[in-house]
Amino acid sequence: EQKVIECYSKAVDLARRQDAKSLELRGLMSLVQLRRDPNDLAQLRSVYDSFGTQHQYRDLLRGKALLQ
Repeated sequence: EQKVIECYSKAVDLARRQDAKSLELRGLMSLVQLRRDPNDLAQLRSVYDSFGTQHQYRDLLRGKALLQ
């Protein structure tokens, strides 16, 4: 499990460097599902909020459910 967490963490870092918000969102959702770490939840909230209300695609709906 630790190896999987490391891979998702690296994916999130790479997505940030590339300013790929959708991929960052997906990586953070996976981390939150693996471990309910408060830091991961805070990062997920921040990325989720950056999309605003005009976007409502499947990943955002899934992210919203994880945040509730």
